[in-house]
Amino acid sequence: MPLNRRLDDYGDGEGEEDGRDDTSIFIDDHLTRRPTRDASSKRVEGGIDDLIMQGTKILSDLDEQGEVIKRIKRGLLDIGNTLGLSNTVMRMIEQRSTQDMYILVAGMIITVVIMILVFIYLR
Repeated sequence: MPLNRRLDDYGDGEGEEDGRDDTSIFIDDHLTRRPTRDASSKRVEGGIDDLIMQGTKILSDLDEQGEVIKRIKRGLLDIGNTLGLSNTVMRMIEQRSTQDMYILVAGMIITVVIMILVFIYLR
């Protein structure tokens, strides 16, 4: 009985059982989806390229701003020396700028930690 049922389901291997001897697999559905996948990946790649270009521009702008700030600092020090500010006052100004940098870096780290904790909490 199981053999007869198997022959009914799959044929006897002697040729056409139900008029079909075609063994092709239809992959047209996959071919029609591929262009959309390619278009999607190209769109994503374009977005990534835009982000990279924006990041590069931001870094170059920051570098330029750093150079401007250095020139301003040099100019202020020259003006301070011209006006006769003492070396002690000049050192205090430089120490203050160093302390401000540490405060800035600590604030950025704390902000990133808070953002990560909020992301984990909301996820």
